Amino acid sequence: MESLEDTAELYRRFPEIDKIQNTDLRKKVEKVFLEHAPEYFWKVPASSSGKYHPKDHTGEHGLWLHTKRAFTSYERLARSYENSNRVSKFEINAGKTAILLHDLFKFGLPKNKKQHTVSNHDRIAYNYLKSNTNLPEEVLGCVDSHNGPWGEGKNPETDLEHLHHNADMIASDRNSYFVVYKPTKELQKIIKKPKIQRV
Repeated sequence: MESLEDTAELYRRFPEIDKIQNTDLRKKVEKVFLEHAPEYFWKVPASSSGKYHPKDHTGEHGLWLHTKRAFTSYERLARSYENSNRVSKFEINAGKTAILLHDLFKFGLPKNKKQHTVSNHDRIAYNYLKSNTNLPEEVLGCVDSHNGPWGEGKNPETDLEHLHHNADMIASDRNSYFVVYKPTKELQKIIKKPKIQRV
């Protein structure tokens, strides 16, 4: 699979972007994917070891599939946070933006040519996005804190950061299998039926 060439291809891969109800944030996500996403993002597994992710996240396209599932998890949890008045409409959309970008550099910056996930990918993405985009702090804070106490970024501090971290953690669990919103033909080939694994 080649890198992205246009917005139509991006929306084929991530129709979730249309669910971001803030036009400015939606345009910023498009720009990040079209101008900054490493080509490997669409090909690599979400986990090198398979220790923390469902089996279908551990092969080709696994990171892409994980990101779609994390978005689903985020949307489901966000309803509760919003109805509890813990996050605003803008924050909900900032979180949708962040969940699509949180693992953008899971294998490090493209020039490093890593063959496995890197433990500081939270901090790499935060620093890169802060220096090369004009994403708001709400998005950057979620990216930086998405691994919580297990990453090198900060621990979640705000309700939005906790929501984002929890959505990613749920989607990363070996027993988490969500329905994927509009799966592409590439992802339909790898999506597995769930087998409950003992923890």
